[in-house]
Amino acid sequence: MIDMSNTEFVIIGKILSADIDGEGSLHIILKNSNAYWAEYATKHLRGLTNQIIKADIKKWQQTTTTIINQTAEKTPHKPI
Repeated sequence: MIDMSNTEFVIIGKILSADIDGEGSLHIILKNSNAYWAEYATKHLRGLTNQIIKADIKKWQQTTTTIINQTAEKTPHKPI
């Protein structure tokens, strides 16, 4: 298992579908333009299975990408 205790991720993708099942589980399907980052995110998110996470979901703005690209190497955030 991957240790994700001190890692934060920013995942940017187009929402293709969002639903809540009968057990109250949230399902979000994202379309990511880069297959590498999609696989990277999946690999690391699976490492969080059975953990409690905090997810902030907001509408993407162009300035967000610029800020992430400029600070990605200086902060623990990893753009995905």
